[in-house]
Amino acid sequence: MKYTQKGYAIASENSAKPPSQAAAATVKYISSLEPVHHIVDYGCGKLRYAHLLAEKCDLLTLVDSPAQLDRTIRSNREKISIRDIATNSLAHCNVTPVRDFQSNPPQNVDLVFCANVLSAIPSKAERTKALNAIRNAICGCGRIVVINQHTNSFYSEVCRRSDTVPHLDGYIVPGKNGASYYGILTKDKTTALLRDAGFHILEHWIAGQSNIAIARAEA
Repeated sequence: MKYTQKGYAIASENSAKPPSQAAAATVKYISSLEPVHHIVDYGCGKLRYAHLLAEKCDLLTLVDSPAQLDRTIRSNREKISIRDIATNSLAHCNVTPVRDFQSNPPQNVDLVFCANVLSAIPSKAERTKALNAIRNAICGCGRIVVINQHTNSFYSEVCRRSDTVPHLDGYIVPGKNGASYYGILTKDKTTALLRDAGFHILEHWIAGQSNIAIARAEA
């Protein structure tokens, strides 16, 4: 997604990481999941966890911005889009642009997986849109899993840079190819964000440099 904040153009897709950089704590959590019918990978990025999630469901919906879904990466010595990688390698998945998901979310989703996504959104209004759509998708017994990396050496370095701009719960970092945003969503901040959006937290714990929250929509 493209955002403009404090005069900076921010492309959140630039923060997406490949499967080779999957976090060990997140991989461990996904491995522990019981199989369900429908999982949504909200903010699927470069499919960092998509193949692992696909093993846990009958239907996987991948959601991200068109700019992210249609961007090309090098795979097996050829350039191919994220969308094409997903449709070619995951037989039981569909790909949905984020605005389509927000305007018409699927119903009775068992689990929405949202890893390192909210912390990359530099807008309260856009976070609200995302969480409202997710809440509508999981009404009933569905769950949302929110994972945020809240600390690492890079974040500490960013805080000390003279060119960074404090914003929301993090920093805008100017760069040659546009600015990036790094939100620092600690366990307490994540709890407040989910509760304000109408979620009831079932479990929430810290695993290494990440915090993992599991929640349901309030009745």
